[in-house]
Amino acid sequence: MKRFSFLPVLAVVLLLMVSCDPEEIITPDDPKLAITGVWTAGGTDIAPLLADSITQITMRFKADSTYIIEITNSSGLNSSSSGIFSVDKDGGLNDIYPVSLSQTLPSGATLKGIFEINEVIEPEEMTFELVQTTPNIGFTPPTAGDGFGSTNNGDLGTTNISRFQRVE
Repeated sequence: MKRFSFLPVLAVVLLLMVSCDPEEIITPDDPKLAITGVWTAGGTDIAPLLADSITQITMRFKADSTYIIEITNSSGLNSSSSGIFSVDKDGGLNDIYPVSLSQTLPSGATLKGIFEINEVIEPEEMTFELVQTTPNIGFTPPTAGDGFGSTNNGDLGTTNISRFQRVE
């Protein structure tokens, strides 16, 4: 009489569940906070402050709180940065939420900003304003309370605002 062992089957099922890429599991509680995914901006969607030197930006925010930002410059060369990110769900105001990026590669830096997701249109659009705060390069970050255009206390106007389309 042959005996069927349940243990090997259970081990395989558990292995398959654990080996899923966290990026594939996107279950936001609130679509206004659903930054997880892949977003891209090009052409006139890139902030005017960056548009002379950058032709495309792709941001990948993963469910495990890591991110990768890939930039294509006007010469066609690519560069990337990565690290971890956090969203301040409680600090949001009028669907605008604070975001912080702790960059580890290519070098350590902290970037702070705000974002807003318009989930009503297809593809979804994210408005994004971000500046480096550490090491200090002379910029103050925008705030949810002051809204878009509040980088450097409003001195930059809308020149630091990019619009991204969700691609994944």
